[in-house]
Amino acid sequence: MKLKYDFIVREIGERYVAVAVGENAEDFHGIIKMNKSGKIILEMMKNEISKEELVAALMDKYEGTEEFFSGEVDKFVKSLADVDAIIL
Repeated sequence: MKLKYDFIVREIGERYVAVAVGENAEDFHGIIKMNKSGKIILEMMKNEISKEELVAALMDKYEGTEEFFSGEVDKFVKSLADVDAIIL
């Protein structure tokens, strides 16, 4: 899976927001709000990446189980798919 658009990410307080930029930015209307792990996932999805690779990266950065991070990746990827921001 991979992002469909180029996004710029900014920190606002303890949260992050992503806004589409570049030539296709006019096709994406909205802002993606996320936490720090969401930011990591989003940035890794700039290139083609598998769910397993995303889960492994989160497990390297944070403490938790594979099952927990797998669920977190699923939720975030679903939220991106719901707004048509990724190519599955």
